[in-house]
Amino acid sequence: MSSTSGQVVVKNSADLEAGIDIIEGVGAPAGGIPPFRLFANDGRTLLFQIGVLGSVNAAGFSAAVKTVTTTYAATGADNLILADATAGAFTITLPPASVSAPYGSNIKVIKVDSTANAVTVARHGSDHINGSTLTSVYLSSQYASLDLTSDGISIWHSLPGVFAQNGANLNTVITTYTATIDDYILLADATGGGFTITLPAASGVSAGWKLHVEAISVSGGSVTVSRAGSDTIEGATTKVLSAQYASADFISDGVSTWYIGAPTSSVPTSALVVPATSVSTTYLVGANDCIVTCDATGGAFTVTLPDCSVQSAGRILVFAHFTNSGNNVTIAPHAGQFIQGAANYTLSGHTGIMICPADAGATNWTIISTH
Repeated sequence: MSSTSGQVVVKNSADLEAGIDIIEGVGAPAGGIPPFRLFANDGRTLLFQIGVLGSVNAAGFSAAVKTVTTTYAATGADNLILADATAGAFTITLPPASVSAPYGSNIKVIKVDSTANAVTVARHGSDHINGSTLTSVYLSSQYASLDLTSDGISIWHSLPGVFAQNGANLNTVITTYTATIDDYILLADATGGGFTITLPAASGVSAGWKLHVEAISVSGGSVTVSRAGSDTIEGATTKVLSAQYASADFISDGVSTWYIGAPTSSVPTSALVVPATSVSTTYLVGANDCIVTCDATGGAFTVTLPDCSVQSAGRILVFAHFTNSGNNVTIAPHAGQFIQGAANYTLSGHTGIMICPADAGATNWTIISTH
């Protein structure tokens, strides 16, 4: 280590082998020498420095570092914004994409605090983010980041950041929830009752953006994934996850349609050993039912099906009347719905039926087989 006026030069064997000198200012003299600089061994090529005003320069790239804790309007001079939402959620408004026209500019925002307070990065005026109609992005987890480069006109394009969806954003939801672009995996726990998860607008995210939803518990009811506005989910308005661990990937086309990119499971994975529900009186089929065995020894009764229109297209229900008492069991659809076009289906002794929805959103149950 050697010392010069206002500077400390630190060298070790690794530095010498690499031909690198580290020069660290102890106190910036009047000449304006930065507090910290890293040079190549020629003593002239600047590799890295932190300036007296907090700016960073690395291999010729200069980034002004700005820490914000409240609503802030970024300018063309901002390159790196550290957003600390400890005191509460706030919004950072981007500068106009045309701020450095005809050239593009780069700005990166990092949420540095560990609270649940979200930082919203919003467009300026009528600009757009990521080349779509997206107007804002939410950073809700610590170190979530957004790296944007403008086209010099009206659009900010994303580099790897929250759009990369690296799997870090995993949330558990227990009640009605509207997904945001910051979500990646949602674990839906319906122990306390069924609820709905609403997708973002398909046009509000980039084409190919994906959200994974898994129902980790349906003991209190089904988990319904619903469109936003007039979007469609493969032609339907909802997708119902009615069995534990049923899941689906929802993939946006960037316009108005969501595609289901992974098969859902509406029957438990151990389908070969599914336990049956035994009933001997009037019964309403629940979200967890798959096989219902009926004993009409004490008298005829009715089993009522759930609303067909909100069932997964792959859900299968089996009903078996295993006694021969002379009393029938009536399988009745939800009000205004049908079983293969009929108002109901009658099971006499030692008969059974297997049914499924005709299609997602349908009001007619299809008979797969009878015995």
